[in-house]
Amino acid sequence: MTICSPTDVASNSTFSITMLLTPTNFFAKLGAGMLKKPLKELKCEMDYTNQGGSPFLGVEKLIIKSHGSSTAKTIVSCVFQACELIKARTIDKIREGLTALEKEQSGETAV
Repeated sequence: MTICSPTDVASNSTFSITMLLTPTNFFAKLGAGMLKKPLKELKCEMDYTNQGGSPFLGVEKLIIKSHGSSTAKTIVSCVFQACELIKARTIDKIREGLTALEKEQSGETAV
């Protein structure tokens, strides 16, 4: 197994997990082959352009904030993210939870 030096990793702007560990024997290559698909899925899931933006969850409205240099792909992801949060009735659930908490704190029983 070969491990890259920190300067090698820092100098490569397109850092990759496969760059850290280079399989040198059969079992390492087999393990790397088995991990290839899950690691690609993880990379896709961690890619901010696929996630859209961060929701600002309030009681009245839903706001999705994305970065100023967002690509068209990121904006599309923001729209889908907003649609999913609306379908899940996120704002209504927050409002209902806050109302129940307020009633509980005032001594009334929540319905």
